[in-house]
Amino acid sequence: MTQSRYAWLQDSLAELVRHAMEAQLYTVSKHLSSALQAVREAAGGHDSAAAVRSERTTVLLALEDCHIMLTDLGETAAAADVAQAMAQLSQDQRQAPITTPTPRTDRD
Repeated sequence: MTQSRYAWLQDSLAELVRHAMEAQLYTVSKHLSSALQAVREAAGGHDSAAAVRSERTTVLLALEDCHIMLTDLGETAAAADVAQAMAQLSQDQRQAPITTPTPRTDRD
């Protein structure tokens, strides 16, 4: 993941965290914050495609937990936003090429 490619997801999650805090949905906010942190870490770069897939999976699981909680609480608009982020991230994950890292060579 690159920082710019997933800026939309970071912005969306940050907005959802803010709304969850305003609504005093602290458990939801905690899960969304975890998802946001995972996206930020993933956007920071990794050495392998497996690490990127692992970060995406972590984010998807956190978003799924938030979606369930928001739905249970009757927060349908926020749940729909989370579902949209999940769908976009899932689509990006399926379309992402599987690559292997280029070995680094040290120069003297």
